Amino acid sequence: LAGLDAYDRQGGQLAMAMLRDLDGFCAAREYAPAVARLAEVEPRLSLFLHGLSGRALALGAGAFAHTDTETIFLPAQLAALPSAADNRRLYRVTAALLWAQTHYGTFGSARLDIGSALARWADRERALRWFTVLEAVRLEANIGADLPGLAAEIAVLRGPWPDALSNAASRLARSDATVEQ
Repeated sequence: LAGLDAYDRQGGQLAMAMLRDLDGFCAAREYAPAVARLAEVEPRLSLFLHGLSGRALALGAGAFAHTDTETIFLPAQLAALPSAADNRRLYRVTAALLWAQTHYGTFGSARLDIGSALARWADRERALRWFTVLEAVRLEANIGADLPGLAAEIAVLRGPWPDALSNAASRLARSDATVEQ
């Protein structure tokens, strides 16, 4: 019924994203009072992203958070945190980190083809997870230099980095760190 309701209210793309996000749907049912919906935060989030990027970035619903550099895709609903307010903040910081990928050079590097670099590893999925974590460290450091309040909000939601990342974090937090590192 939720998928049909989404289809009636916002169209087929959002409905399909909801249907593909079974984990999110189950979490939203279990934590119904804490759920935040993309449709509810989209107007403010669009303005927030426009302010960060200086151009309109499209927002779309997806089964998982990602970007193609023109559109920020976020789950149709979030219930990962104990309150709806926290889940709305999670939308904002996730969108900010995806914007940071476009702004701080995760994409568009002539020196690094991410897909080819990851293909060298036997366990590509594990390599992608490591790349994602290490790149998040670098992006958060860049955000911290330019937008310290936003970086503080990200850090609160993220919690402390694991101790095992301390050496990498100190190198990736330098202002000259690049995605190639």
